[in-house]
Amino acid sequence: MNKKFSTLVASVMLAASVSAGAQTNPSGEYKSGSSYLLGNGTDFITVVGDMVNGYTLEFANANAISGLESVNKALWTVEVQEGVQGATPKFVFINKSTGIPFALDLSKAVKCGDALPTGYQLKLNAGYSNDWYNGLNAHEITTAAPLMTYFKAGSDSVAFIHKASGGELVLLKATTEDMKSQAFKIQPYKANEVVLTAEDLNTNLRSNPDKNGWFSLNFDPDVVENTYDNIFTKTELQAEEIEGGTNVYLKAKGVEVGKAKAQGYIVVDTAYIKGTENNRKLISFTHAAFNDAKRLRGSYMFRFTYDPTADSMSIKVDSYYDKSDAQGTNGSWWTELNSYDSDRGDGRYVRLAELTKVRELTLGKKAEVNTRIYTDLSASKYIPTTLESGVYMIKLNTNKPWEKNLNGAYKIAKLNGTFTWELEERNERFEHMPATHWIVEKQGNTSTAAVKVTNREFQDMNSYMAGQLYKVEGSDAVFFYNYGSIDTLQFVKVDAEIAADKYLGYKHLTDEECAARVYSFNYLHGLNMDTYLNVPEGKDSIVRVDEKGGKAWFQLEKVVKEDSYGSQAAITGVAKLVRDVYRIKVRDAQKLDKDNLYLRYDSDLKKYVTTEDGGADVFFLKENNEVEGCYYALIQANLIDTYDKNKKHTGTLVKDHLIKTYELNLDNEWVEVTHDFKSSAYASRKVSVDDNTLDLTQNSVDNDGQEVRVSAFAIAHNESPLYRRFNVADLEENANDAPNVMKFFRINSTEKEYLYEDFNSKYSAGKGTGFLGVEGKGDNVNAAMYVDTAYVNRNTLMPQYLIAVGPSIVEGDTTICDVCGKLDCDHSKVTRGYTEGRYLINLIDSVKKYDNTANKDKYTWNQTYKRLAFVQARHMGDSLIIMTPKPTAADTIDLAGNKHNPAAFSFRLLTDENNNFLIESESWNNKNEEFEGGIAPTGKGGWIKIQNGVPVIVNVSYAEAARQAEIFNSEVTDEKPTDNEEIATSEVTVIAGAGQVTIANAAGKKVVVSNILGQTVVNTVITSDNAVIAAPQGVVVVAVEGEEAVKAIVK
Repeated sequence: MNKKFSTLVASVMLAASVSAGAQTNPSGEYKSGSSYLLGNGTDFITVVGDMVNGYTLEFANANAISGLESVNKALWTVEVQEGVQGATPKFVFINKSTGIPFALDLSKAVKCGDALPTGYQLKLNAGYSNDWYNGLNAHEITTAAPLMTYFKAGSDSVAFIHKASGGELVLLKATTEDMKSQAFKIQPYKANEVVLTAEDLNTNLRSNPDKNGWFSLNFDPDVVENTYDNIFTKTELQAEEIEGGTNVYLKAKGVEVGKAKAQGYIVVDTAYIKGTENNRKLISFTHAAFNDAKRLRGSYMFRFTYDPTADSMSIKVDSYYDKSDAQGTNGSWWTELNSYDSDRGDGRYVRLAELTKVRELTLGKKAEVNTRIYTDLSASKYIPTTLESGVYMIKLNTNKPWEKNLNGAYKIAKLNGTFTWELEERNERFEHMPATHWIVEKQGNTSTAAVKVTNREFQDMNSYMAGQLYKVEGSDAVFFYNYGSIDTLQFVKVDAEIAADKYLGYKHLTDEECAARVYSFNYLHGLNMDTYLNVPEGKDSIVRVDEKGGKAWFQLEKVVKEDSYGSQAAITGVAKLVRDVYRIKVRDAQKLDKDNLYLRYDSDLKKYVTTEDGGADVFFLKENNEVEGCYYALIQANLIDTYDKNKKHTGTLVKDHLIKTYELNLDNEWVEVTHDFKSSAYASRKVSVDDNTLDLTQNSVDNDGQEVRVSAFAIAHNESPLYRRFNVADLEENANDAPNVMKFFRINSTEKEYLYEDFNSKYSAGKGTGFLGVEGKGDNVNAAMYVDTAYVNRNTLMPQYLIAVGPSIVEGDTTICDVCGKLDCDHSKVTRGYTEGRYLINLIDSVKKYDNTANKDKYTWNQTYKRLAFVQARHMGDSLIIMTPKPTAADTIDLAGNKHNPAAFSFRLLTDENNNFLIESESWNNKNEEFEGGIAPTGKGGWIKIQNGVPVIVNVSYAEAARQAEIFNSEVTDEKPTDNEEIATSEVTVIAGAGQVTIANAAGKKVVVSNILGQTVVNTVITSDNAVIAAPQGVVVVAVEGEEAVKAIVK
């Protein structure tokens, strides 16, 4: 039977009538496995409340315990733990209605003599102290005794049950002497039997709210070596009420009789079992169609009487035919028997007959009933246990014939948040799906602490449970959940790494991946694993799976970032889940937008089509399958825009939690409102593939209550890069991402026209700065540039580079103290390495600074376009320090964040066919911030363009840049990246810089640097062919051994 999950949730509410005074029969002893009322004959301890708000303990008057529901709230199943070597036995009591132990927080005990706190309630707290004593050395109870427990071993301080003057049930603490006069003394009482209704049976003694449900019975002992099956346990049963009486009809699940295949009912047969018992003929049972004319009506009618204390029931048939020695007056040898014939020993109660080596089911008198008949609800054969807090999957273990197809099935939540049992099929991996996960929270620290269980994704969809777990005998992994459950369950621990993944179950892309990558959607189909979504040309084109191998590329734009959802339980190692919502944008093979088109559902065509931005639908990418990687369902997200009281848009949120916003009411007033969305409100529609046309269409997430196959897609990014990375060995680049010396040239010119540092052209002369220039006709300049990494690692989607001329490299060095040998000693010295030179910079900061001034012309071209210049700077670690006379923090550019900045350049590819690129510097966001737009801007960016012979930054979209900006390529060169204003003495080169001079090709030679007054500043022998020597500003004279002295101007 596929039991609804409500059987795991509902409390055991037993509501059939029972006579008042049912608790007037003292038991005389505590017997393990039996259930008792605990009181003094007038007042009894009972449970009130519910699982959500918690349970409290109160006294109930005997006259108020008049129905099975109230009996079970006051009924406690006992486990007797015998004392060692004659010590006092202790007792564990478990409430029959809730499955929670009689466990109390002893720290809440009221001191004897103190007034009760206002509103005092004694909470039932699963997981706290649940060992109780009665102060007697035996579990045979001939008189009422205190119900007490100790604070600690050997202590005279005890906690015990007390009845206050106002009738409250109180946990009091005092000495053992004071307890004698203050304790409420109890003893165990048996509850009277109760006749069960059809509703009692069909709801499994009120554990399942489905009044038309099915129940199963157990017999202990059962038939053995039998000719006839136990008809009462062979199938699940459903009781039908008989108006005006206490009997029921019993319908057998899945049983059909006769040629008409009529529903089968249990009846007493007109046949005997082979063999006799003490010369008595034994009647048998069978299935028959309802109202079979050959059958006695009373043989269909059974009365169930339940003994709450013994957790057992008897079954009595109303009447049946018996075969007499003489032919009956109705022409039959069978006559009606509806009373006990003492001479023949017949009776109407279901019992077992002990035959030779055989045990069969038959009828007899009540005193002969020799088997315990009970429902699966009974937990008396289980041992209380607990689970540690964590994430689990719940698996059904059953050997019931009617549940054989569900053995091994998992309890999961469907897309719409409803629950079911499902077997894990091929191409599925439930462990990756939060909807199959259950958060277990242990309620306390004891080995029998109760647990609270919620679904990890749909935590508020009636999946809440709280109660006691029971270990199944012979198994360490399988548990019986007593709190309204009749199933044997296995809690399978979810792998720690999976439990800690906050993005589990939904496709998560970083902002970088959304901006810089395009994706294909490969449809999961058993006959062809390589069919992709494709988009025909033109607007409003139907999006479909292309069976001919066509493939479209899509960009995923994040609409909602890290929506927090599901269980918020704080458990170490268990992540609180987040998910993203995307728009799906069409891209083409040229790495460009495809007319700004997005996926949306056309309600007229009943298909998904492409549309312009304003009509785009939004989607969760929810994991649904696993085939050498994850496959995702496209679930259309339900979102809400929120506003403040000033009508300012404050965000876009998923409809899955409590949300406050302002909106217009029916009176057209702008007011604050609160929406309390359930977790299942997150979505209502999903994308499906029409297997006839292969078009994308739409279904509800539950298909009006009947969820069908979910279409799923593998979402893979295009492996071809968006940016050029200078590590291609075949192009003589350094494969280890070490710096290269390169030249950049235009591809749309007759001859290669290289970029270079320009001091002397008509566009730069007289400005005192080396600007980025481009060769003109007849130019012959040094175009070699030192290309160093600004941000490049293995997973970088946007490699960034620094471009410099005249580099000087200073190696780092570490000197360890030769006394202590420790690096952290004051005598140890660490010198960081760096590279210094003139680095290419986007002059945007200078343009801003000198806007509306005469100096603006120095940094722009035609007062419009930003220029680029080479400035003296030092690259050290993740920083580029501009070498101004007095550097400040503002003169340092942070290179660590893989973000656009004035000094880092990226080389944006245009196609997969060649290495041609745009040189990218800026990425604008919607706040008009030029470096904050993220990787691979498709809107406003900044690229190098040759404007009337001058390299400048042009601010256009990426698509426009591909048409308007300059396209470049590169080559490795052996030339030295020196500038075009070098001061040269034979092979030795002296380069003036900011606060320093760099001397190249003079290793091992003596160098003397003097100021204009002839005073020696430096006198040393240099050890490097790229030596950097600090020097004062102004004119200095540099004399290198064996060379003519030269003058240099230090900035």
